[in-house]
Amino acid sequence: MADPKASKRFYAALGMAVDRDYGAKYVDFTVTGGALRLGLMQRQDLAKDVGLAAAGSGFQQLVLSHDAASAQDVDDLVHRAEAVGAAITAPPAAQEWGGYMGYFTDPGGGVWKIASA
Repeated sequence: MADPKASKRFYAALGMAVDRDYGAKYVDFTVTGGALRLGLMQRQDLAKDVGLAAAGSGFQQLVLSHDAASAQDVDDLVHRAEAVGAAITAPPAAQEWGGYMGYFTDPGGGVWKIASA
């Protein structure tokens, strides 16, 4: 996460509640009534926490996924995310396997897949 303030604004605009805010160090959100948490840290701080090198950029081989109730819900969430700073990397579309999904990146570069069956 390169810009903690932008990421905080982005996720708060999508309806996530900030639980803990340590400025540029760490922002912790409560999602889905506490059943899931989303914590965002700057790359070098997270790398230090997990014992890995902070070097590198681009795709991190992690995609966060949200299962929506319908194709309309996928469209709504992807477009709401875009309105508050997301970059759509694959617009919502019907899939050949029958599902419906789209992808976006948050302001920190995190990749999200929003899908419905």
